[in-house]
Amino acid sequence: MPTDKARVAAYIPHELKEKLEKLAEVEDRTVSKILERLIKQAVAEAEEKGLL
Repeated sequence: MPTDKARVAAYIPHELKEKLEKLAEVEDRTVSKILERLIKQAVAEAEEKGLL
């Protein structure tokens, strides 16, 4: 399925990945959507601080 979104890869500790998957399950979202939300929050915070 084509998408207009960029692909990002990262290495994280196994324990963090397991917690991320659990969070996604609890929130009934995909891991990708959880990560997108967290990244958006981090970017918005950086913009508010004038870092970006």
